[in-house]
Amino acid sequence: EQSSSLGRIAAALNRDFSLTGLGRAPRAAWGLDLSASGLKAVRLGWEGKEHGVVLEKFDVVPHGKTIGEAFSDDEAKALIEETLETFCSRNKVKGQRICLGMPTRTLLSRRFAVPRVDPRKLDKLVEHEARRHVPVPLEQVAWDYQVVAADDGDEKSRRREQEVLMVAARRPQLTDRLAVLQSAGLRVDMVQCDCLALYNFLAYDCFGYDGSDNGAAPADTNRSTALLDVGCDQMHLVVGSPASVWFRSCRFGGEQFTRTLARELHLTAAQAEELKRRPQRAESLHRMFAALEPAFESLVEDARGMLDAFAADHETKRIERLLGCGGGFQLHGLLGYLRADSH
Repeated sequence: EQSSSLGRIAAALNRDFSLTGLGRAPRAAWGLDLSASGLKAVRLGWEGKEHGVVLEKFDVVPHGKTIGEAFSDDEAKALIEETLETFCSRNKVKGQRICLGMPTRTLLSRRFAVPRVDPRKLDKLVEHEARRHVPVPLEQVAWDYQVVAADDGDEKSRRREQEVLMVAARRPQLTDRLAVLQSAGLRVDMVQCDCLALYNFLAYDCFGYDGSDNGAAPADTNRSTALLDVGCDQMHLVVGSPASVWFRSCRFGGEQFTRTLARELHLTAAQAEELKRRPQRAESLHRMFAALEPAFESLVEDARGMLDAFAADHETKRIERLLGCGGGFQLHGLLGYLRADSH
């Protein structure tokens, strides 16, 4: 129960599948990120000799057009169904576990303190406190929690209380998303908040955490690593250390650059998207980047706002490095712009 989701997947892959009488459990698990731009998928496998998780395969299936460009909900659903059909046609998924990412903006996340009690009583205590912090009845959401290290406060307070991070999904939204995958023949075993999935990556790949108590951890937990994820229609900032996690999201994404180019240069959405990836095809690079300048500034302003929010919440912590990920970083010049602005 104390391991990360990645650690739990690894443990599950190496466990006897005794209920079905099929012998060993499937030794691979797919992680699916179904976003506004398409489907990104990775398959993780369990390496018995090394006792670790390895990346076996990945696939990227873009939608025919972004969900934001769909004329109706029916068209958006048809785009997703077509994408899932393509994915299933070229990948073996039957008999393998599936973990689905949920967009952070569709979830409720709360962090609160509870008294230290007998672990057997913790579930009931967290449920009682959750009813005070969640603005809808708990029966209307699917939720889970994780005990995390307290970020601030004196030692005496930490001995009396423990911090809990709770994440909840509204059942109608969750049911609708699961139904789309089920109709494509994909049975989901696990659902995860995408920001926490990114933190699990940091914990496993950067902090040396393997889902057990044996992972290596730097001595100074006040030094944090930040991960800026620029997606199609949203941006996340995840700040983590071996003992803590903090995340924030905003609605700025790579689609903003596409719309800006289409509007300012009188292009179609497809032409603007192509120009983002291959700026050498522009009639005038100067005109192209002049058109993108306001969007670059908006991205930096939103990113700085999230960094300032972290600093305000954690006076004693400092960010040691910032990593970038997400399809938005395919935009030529974005990384250089962020580096220049950081100075």
